[in-house]
Amino acid sequence: MNDQGRDIMSPFLYRFPVPENQLYDIGNWHSPYFFLAFFDARQAFSENLGASTMRLREDGYAINVIRLECDYSEPLLRGDVALIEVAPLKIGRSSMQFRYRVYKDGDEERKLRAEGKVLQVLVDRRTKKSAPIPDWFRSHLEANLAKEG
Repeated sequence: MNDQGRDIMSPFLYRFPVPENQLYDIGNWHSPYFFLAFFDARQAFSENLGASTMRLREDGYAINVIRLECDYSEPLLRGDVALIEVAPLKIGRSSMQFRYRVYKDGDEERKLRAEGKVLQVLVDRRTKKSAPIPDWFRSHLEANLAKEG
């Protein structure tokens, strides 16, 4: 991958096999763990833009989560693979909100299983204060903004 990153078709899709240790005793995926899957999916999305955690760290930034939300509608079960659709929804001066839609991989009906949003802020590692999103990162986020609906 080049240093400039690349724009990807929105939405970005991430496959996440449901871990056995994240299941309720009745065999459905334990909803608090969705946030861990969202984190993994956003990491993969960012890496595809050339904005890996390592690159942001090297440039003196960290990303902090400031709000999490998730509406759970249909279970995923033991052996299922979650298909997580990731897209930036809003981009502020230092904040970015991502939307996550969770489907069951291989479900021909593509029934929505959960939908979440995570609001994050870019932080300067030295000052520990919010920092403007650099142009090289912002341009890729804006090119991949989610369509409402």
